[in-house]
Amino acid sequence: AAGDLAADIRAISGMELKIVNGGKARKGDVLIRTNTDDNRWEAYDVEVSEGVLKISGSDARGTMFGIYDFIETCLGVDPLSFWNDTPVPARQYLSWEDVAIHKDGPDVKFRGLSIDDEDLLSEWKEPSGKRKLIYPYYYPVINRSVMEKIAETLVRCRFNFIIPADLLDVSNPSEAALVDICARRGLFVSIHTTKFSEMEEAWRKTA
Repeated sequence: AAGDLAADIRAISGMELKIVNGGKARKGDVLIRTNTDDNRWEAYDVEVSEGVLKISGSDARGTMFGIYDFIETCLGVDPLSFWNDTPVPARQYLSWEDVAIHKDGPDVKFRGLSIDDEDLLSEWKEPSGKRKLIYPYYYPVINRSVMEKIAETLVRCRFNFIIPADLLDVSNPSEAALVDICARRGLFVSIHTTKFSEMEEAWRKTA
């Protein structure tokens, strides 16, 4: 999320936002932190204090969603810009003196989507692998760059859940890679169709 913030600022203004871990925040910096003693679910606060833009979350996803809320609300970047070809708003200067975004957690705990009939995406870009299925149209595994954009868009929209394919075999490296992409973005991952015996076998293999 911090990388997306830096990339969006670069696209808007051409300025580089350097990402560092640790150190003391100074005027003009963006301070991103997670309050480990806050028990709220995905809550966050974004405000300016003593010239420092502070983005604080109650947990890791709260911090992440605070960043994306700021990107959309204050920078004007459409979360769906990749899919609807909305260009980022170019600006010569960026400033944020009066920012006050406070979210005390979502009304719905799990929010996301299920990608069904994902074979419709497999012809868009070269598939990343093959699947072992009896359904002929589901052989290709969608390109990983497509899943990267899907996962990015979900978290930009403050979603936290995804079913990345109609049928999913995590013992197949190409399919497991899709799960890894989503998990790295902080998304909860589940599957749409399964047999409990097969799920138990998968758990035993990964235990």
